[in-house]
Amino acid sequence: MEIAEGPFGYFDEEKHEYVITRPDTPQPWYNYLINDLGYCALISHTGGGTSFFLSPKDRKLLRYRFNSVPADRPGRWLYLRDQQSGEYWSATWSPVPKPKSEFSFRCRVGLNTQRIQAGYHGIGSQITYFVLPDRPAEVWLVRLTNTGPSERTLRSYSYAEFNFWGTLRDLLNLDNCPKCSRYYYDNGTIVHHSYNDVGTGLDNMVWVRQYAGFRSSHPPAGYNAERQQFLGDIWRSESNPRVLETGEDTNFAGPGDWPLCGLTHQWALPPGGSVEFAFVLAYGETEEKLQECLSAADDLEGLKGALEAVRAQWRKRLEIFHARTPAREDFDTCANTWNQYNSYITARLSRSISSYEWGAGRGLGFRDTLQDIMGACHLEPGLARERLLLLAGCIHRDGIALHNYFPLTREGDGRDFYDDHLWLPLSAGQYIRETGDTGILGELVAFWDTPEKQTLLERLALTLDTTWRLRGEHGLPQTGHADWNDGLNPGAMESESVFNAMLFCAAARELAELAEFIGRTELAALCRARYAEIKRIVNEAAWDGAWYRRILLKGGGYIGGQAVSPGSIFLEPQAWSVISGVAEGERALAVMDSVHKYLAREHGVALLDPPYPDYDPRWGSISIVLPGHKENGSIFCHAASWAVVAEALLGRGGRAYDYYIRLAPTTKSRIAEVHETEPYVYSQHIAQEPFHKVGRARNSWLTGSAGWFVRAAQQYILGVRPVLGGLLIEPSVPGWKEFSVTRVLRGAHYSITVKNPSGVEHGVKCLRVDGREIEGRTVPFAPEGSVVRVEAEMG
Repeated sequence: MEIAEGPFGYFDEEKHEYVITRPDTPQPWYNYLINDLGYCALISHTGGGTSFFLSPKDRKLLRYRFNSVPADRPGRWLYLRDQQSGEYWSATWSPVPKPKSEFSFRCRVGLNTQRIQAGYHGIGSQITYFVLPDRPAEVWLVRLTNTGPSERTLRSYSYAEFNFWGTLRDLLNLDNCPKCSRYYYDNGTIVHHSYNDVGTGLDNMVWVRQYAGFRSSHPPAGYNAERQQFLGDIWRSESNPRVLETGEDTNFAGPGDWPLCGLTHQWALPPGGSVEFAFVLAYGETEEKLQECLSAADDLEGLKGALEAVRAQWRKRLEIFHARTPAREDFDTCANTWNQYNSYITARLSRSISSYEWGAGRGLGFRDTLQDIMGACHLEPGLARERLLLLAGCIHRDGIALHNYFPLTREGDGRDFYDDHLWLPLSAGQYIRETGDTGILGELVAFWDTPEKQTLLERLALTLDTTWRLRGEHGLPQTGHADWNDGLNPGAMESESVFNAMLFCAAARELAELAEFIGRTELAALCRARYAEIKRIVNEAAWDGAWYRRILLKGGGYIGGQAVSPGSIFLEPQAWSVISGVAEGERALAVMDSVHKYLAREHGVALLDPPYPDYDPRWGSISIVLPGHKENGSIFCHAASWAVVAEALLGRGGRAYDYYIRLAPTTKSRIAEVHETEPYVYSQHIAQEPFHKVGRARNSWLTGSAGWFVRAAQQYILGVRPVLGGLLIEPSVPGWKEFSVTRVLRGAHYSITVKNPSGVEHGVKCLRVDGREIEGRTVPFAPEGSVVRVEAEMG
């Protein structure tokens, strides 16, 4: 079934794939191929992209030129050459694009797999890319087919450029890198073993030899291991290589200059005949380990089995949660597959590398990663636990968190973003609700700047102590350099962030519940007292009559408020006033009504209104951004997800669902020519007026939107939410008469059916577990291996 078909593709939900039907998309559309070991390939729908092992900053295997014209170069390509006519083309369309009227094309974007199918002048090609589950290596499985009436003789030429390991070194040090490159060809394998500087600068250079290699399943007929010799003179590009024009391999392999994954094969195909072969690109700390990884290329059937293992792993992951609702096309497709996949990739990579991040500057963002794992801990609880403890150790003794962390080199940078540390209690609470692992609270964690250790529970308490200490004139939490909205940085760190106040309240409530659950009643009481005090001050000092102000400036004045323009209303404090419980009753409804009146747009919910027209230091760098872009008035999708959660908590299921669907990838597939970025995942922001391209998205894939929309769909719209005492059933839906959810939680399988004969949006009047009616809305946890039948009736 073709779901949400648009001008460039559709969803094939039976196969869990998005099918791109044209190569000329408005932007390169990417996918990630990744394994648990830390090998990752970023790949576009025409084969462009890069690969790295553990760190895109320090161990990048393949080169990729960001901001390139033409776009999306270089890549993992396979050139094909007809030996009779001398004509050549690309099995991936790029970098030798042929007329679309003569070139058939499909790219099937799968879950950690990518398949590009093409046909040109009687030759069909299929390349399936994936990463081996058990080795730091990627695979290109290739099948060529002669669909014509005559025998054909073809040559295939692989192409991928080895990177000089460090992203910045490869990009900036054009004097040094090509004069230090070391690589060789031996018996069908190209090995790149240039030295890599893993030090911290010119005063601390540390050189290590690292290895990457490229091998085929079949003996090659020739090779081209240096880029410029393959391309020809410097005025040529990947679109017209000299070797393809002449049909003569260079059979050259350095040293020096620009190493290339270039292996040549010759094939004779009778009518209807096919050939299958494969390439393996791998990393090794030593040459012996590299050769061990590359040996996978010698077993073609084994590689096919590995591909099936990748698919089976994802089928198993998707069994953890599955919904069936009346909105099968727009809601189920996103919630069951693509939201979860997007969330998983984002949790793995944080903001490290994407179409807009080169991989050199952003490792694991503290606030980013903690939110990401909140949306993916049901898929990868082990990863969530590891990241929680890792980031808890990125807090200084004074309670302030490191802003970015690079796990491979154990380096970090930035501090004094005063929302960062407050995400730790919220993320820990979500993990414990999912897993029941209260033992993590007793794990000992060192500080970033001292070996002294605390338990994780003590570290969570420290985060609240830190914010309690760093309060401003009104008694609300200070902003620091900035809070979650990095663009709002008006200068004085002592200015008070209303968002941080809401976040503090949410974190205090979370820690109070955790402390009460494990018997730490004094800590629970302290958290509740502080919660009540900040809640009181917010409602006295930051309420503006119809919504909450955004920042209380040091020395007087405000950002946000009815009398303030531009930047009168911001989404973040309004949504979080409901999420945190700071706003209640009529005030909570009024806040979100103001959001609907002033911020709701066709494509989602905007971050603020009206935008800042030009730079003004009173507001900070947000006003450098063009009006209608990013934080300055776009639909910032991360924050827009909070509006969904808030409306669901208020019981307004119709509006929560409406906001969810406005941003759902399926709706973007239908308008892909406007949206431009990948229509199967979320983007960071969608441009709004007064920008002249309303609806254009940018910065796709690695965004906090991914994890939050998973939670918005599963836990708040469908209302199937793990709590400390069981599985809460609390839907907020658009009047659906019936829907069902299957959920695997702590090893038990819950089969949930919700009936809604009156078509209400919220409220459960009856809950049955295995045929017995129970009080309340929480299904008790069942033993591992149990199958639990849950029936809920709304009303």
